[in-house]
Order: sequence, then C-alpha cells, then structure tokens
Amino acid sequence: STEMAEKGGNGMELDLDLVPQRAVKMSPDEITLSESQERMLLVAKVGREEEVFEICRKWEVPACTIGSVIPETVLRLKHRGALAAELKEKPESREGQDWVESGQSHQHTLQPPPP
Repeated sequence: STEMAEKGGNGMELDLDLVPQRAVKMSPDEITLSESQERMLLVAKVGREEEVFEICRKWEVPACTIGSVIPETVLRLKHRGALAAELKEKPESREGQDWVESGQSHQHTLQPPPP
C-alpha cells in the first residue's frame, strides 16, 4: 500500500478491521505484513466501485472496501477504532524509498526491499 500511495502521489487511509482475516485477533502488524493473508489491493475510481465488485462476484473473488485515497502523502492505518500507524513520506525522498512511521511510542524509517 505504501508503493501504491507513493506512485499515485497521494496517501491512503485504511481500516484494518475491514480487512478479511485468516485468524481471529490478528494484530495490525500481522494484518498488514502477513503474506499468508493472500490478498490483493486495488484502487477503484470513486463511483465505479460496484463495477469492480460485480467483476469479483462473477469470478467468485471476495472483495470489500477497506479504505480510501487521501490527498496527504501519508499511509494511515486504523485498527479497532484507533490510529495504529501513520507512515509519512519523507519530503526529500520522492522515489518512495523512505517512509517515516509514527506510532504510539516509536519512530523509524521503513525501507522497502530492493527490486
């Protein structure tokens, strides 16, 4: 999701409670990082969401809305009604390689794996 937000020049706000989960009581880290969740993320234009859902139903692919695109260059993750994490793009890095995470009591730079 950080790559999608950066490439679009926008941010995203995601509600992790809406993400289908493989197990009960998954933490925000598990929801966002677990590859076993086997999920894909896509952004639909406002007003065309139902077209996407229709295609997914046709091919029996579960789909739901979990958030929205926002004008700020930030990835905001909410979990159980509270802010779980906020990843802000560092102004000096327009390639999307460096994001700063500001959560409850920690702050560090996240770097995506090399291509």
